Amino acid sequence: MTEVAWFDSPPDAWLKWEPDTDMGHLHFVDPKGKNAVIHVTKGPTRAEPHYNVWHMGIDGDIVTVSPSVHYVGEWHTPNPVQFRLVDSGA
Repeated sequence: MTEVAWFDSPPDAWLKWEPDTDMGHLHFVDPKGKNAVIHVTKGPTRAEPHYNVWHMGIDGDIVTVSPSVHYVGEWHTPNPVQFRLVDSGA
């Protein structure tokens, strides 16, 4: 499968926080046009049993996730990767 290039500008994303935790879910449409989600936290990046939780920061409407979130073989993000927040789920 050929890798698909990442966006030229930050794609729109929706952030939903889990109640009573430090984990959120950043939803976006990936470069292949599919719905995608990554687990994020304002704390340090960590590994859970079946997924990673990526560190993120918010500055205005820009969410920066680091290190890069990538799926080699389908698409690859820059490091760090940025999204434009359109809904914080607050």
